Amino acid sequence: MASTQNPLPPNNGTNAVGKAAQGIGRLGQLFILGYGYSQFREHREEGKTVLSSAAHTAYDLILPEFLGWKTHLFLQAASGLPKALVEQGVNMSQTVRQYQQAVRDQSPFRNQTFVDSQQVYTMRQAGMAMAEQSKYALQQTLIGNEARYMHR
Repeated sequence: MASTQNPLPPNNGTNAVGKAAQGIGRLGQLFILGYGYSQFREHREEGKTVLSSAAHTAYDLILPEFLGWKTHLFLQAASGLPKALVEQGVNMSQTVRQYQQAVRDQSPFRNQTFVDSQQVYTMRQAGMAMAEQSKYALQQTLIGNEARYMHR
């Protein structure tokens, strides 16, 4: 039987590498425990049963160990990509519709409030008086032109 040799020094906690690995190991275990609890609560809030939440949490925690973290991250990103693209498309189409609606709704003084004051009222009266005078002047001119053509 061939003997397999471990290229790494033994991790018995006596050397600096071994002590650091033990510290990271405990920290990593705490991190995994916290992440697992967070995932379990998230699945429960989604309405899944306790058993289903525990199974999904175990799957979320064990899968990266089998696949490796790079492959797991790639698969996580690839599984979320279609949903992200659809959401981005929906957001873009909503933005386009809002811009198109804003263009259709443009009209002069649409966002302005008209404040009526004594000065504006007086100016309006003066404008109407000028329009009436112009109308009467035009009528007088037309009558005068008719009279000139009839007396030839």
